[in-house]
Amino acid sequence: MAEPRIKSARNPLAQLKRVLVVEDDETLRRSLARVVRQWGAQVSEAGSVAEGIELLEENPDLLITDVALPDGDAFGLLELASQRRPAPVAIAVSGQTSTEDA
Repeated sequence: MAEPRIKSARNPLAQLKRVLVVEDDETLRRSLARVVRQWGAQVSEAGSVAEGIELLEENPDLLITDVALPDGDAFGLLELASQRRPAPVAIAVSGQTSTEDA
């Protein structure tokens, strides 16, 4: 079943063409990717920092990443993303309840 697209006049995020979602929880990753596809963006998915670093080569406009991943935290990934030109907009999320755990 085709998913509805959100019109760009209503959603400025629809201007994002390439989005990278890095999340080790497969269900959450697929859900995020599905929502982003509704914006009309091409979505790449990664389940680890290493996969995310590899997919940065696709020059995403937006990076959505979990902070805690199986092969480390996302801070190295975010640093590499910030060095790209143009650098993607980055959103880091965490399911942890405290900053010490994130």
